[in-house]
Amino acid sequence: EKVPEWRKGFLTPNDEVGVRRRFRALAEAAGGEEAGLAALRRNVGILCVGERVMQAASQALKKGLGVEKAQEVVRKNPGVLAIRASSLQGFGLQRTVVAANIIDFFCGPGAFILELLKLLAVASVFKIVFDVLFLPNGLIRAVPN
Repeated sequence: EKVPEWRKGFLTPNDEVGVRRRFRALAEAAGGEEAGLAALRRNVGILCVGERVMQAASQALKKGLGVEKAQEVVRKNPGVLAIRASSLQGFGLQRTVVAANIIDFFCGPGAFILELLKLLAVASVFKIVFDVLFLPNGLIRAVPN
């Protein structure tokens, strides 16, 4: 059996059993297989995190937030499962919840804002290049020969 290129990575599992183990840990943390698949679509990089780390982070989230709220945070930002469990306490946990809410906004209803910011960045670069190259007092003409 040929191993897909993405499985040859340093941190990714290199066999089907490893992928399934990590997915089960993700699905448990997210609240089921459907939620796990949605979380995986949102952040496929979570497969680079070992199942022990995911399980420890999930347990810390559940301890600090309760089962339902912890699952909601994981669904919003699956990357929280890569955080060391000891950092998911007190103020660190509060920051994690706020970050998950922000990420969820920009991946969901606020996605158009990100697209507008990308468009603005591209337009700004073109404007700067135009000003520097073509305006009479641009940088090219301001440099003495």
